[in-house]
Amino acid sequence: TRFTLQTSQMSAPSTSERNALRYFYPGSTARNGNLVFLAPGVRSLTGAEAGELLSLDGVDLTRWRARYRHDEFEGWAAVLDDTALEFRGDRRTLDLSLERRADPLERR
Repeated sequence: TRFTLQTSQMSAPSTSERNALRYFYPGSTARNGNLVFLAPGVRSLTGAEAGELLSLDGVDLTRWRARYRHDEFEGWAAVLDDTALEFRGDRRTLDLSLERRADPLERR
């Protein structure tokens, strides 16, 4: 599989052999982000796969939306199900910034 959850009883490959999805909430930085380690050899994810990983790690996707760093446009773009997310060069992490979704019941 492209990614799996591992329990403490399972023998896991060393983190030096794996890439990680790194996500962070508003007011924090990537350096202080949470890590979700991927299976060895994974070099890309779809937005849907990233969303599943975030959800499995406890992120409430009804409250939070993920954005990724878009290199060409030098900004943070929304992660959609069909977004292609790739590890660039020798980077071991793929950074996602979380932002609070607007509450549809909240008056503006």
